[in-house]
Amino acid sequence: MNESGDETDLSFPKGLAAYLRTRLQLVSLETQEALAHLQGKLGPVLVAGISAISIYFLVLAALVSLLGKLLGLLGDHPLLGWEVAALLLAGLHIVIIFAMKKALTRKPPAPLFEYTRAELERDREWIQEHNPTSKN
Repeated sequence: MNESGDETDLSFPKGLAAYLRTRLQLVSLETQEALAHLQGKLGPVLVAGISAISIYFLVLAALVSLLGKLLGLLGDHPLLGWEVAALLLAGLHIVIIFAMKKALTRKPPAPLFEYTRAELERDREWIQEHNPTSKN
């Protein structure tokens, strides 16, 4: 309010600048908070990820060995062994890769960021209503 008690007469550009400055400050605060949260999680996530990958490779090596021995028991053919087991598991991984690629390239059923888009549309309408230069 000014000295006479009336609301201040902010021009549209000043109001828009204040609005944008406030929005940017809010985004900055939320980004800093998210970054601090992620920094606390980074170490445990890295350790868990490296452990999971190590376990995966150890189990895969054991499966190749066991399947190779099983194939060796099934026949005395020189081509049946751990090599065939490794190729079978590689084929399984290729099938999994294609299934994941198909799942990742599928379009989402609903539009993303629905609430943010609606908020931006309301902001756009408000700006058009209060912008003196856009009125004819």
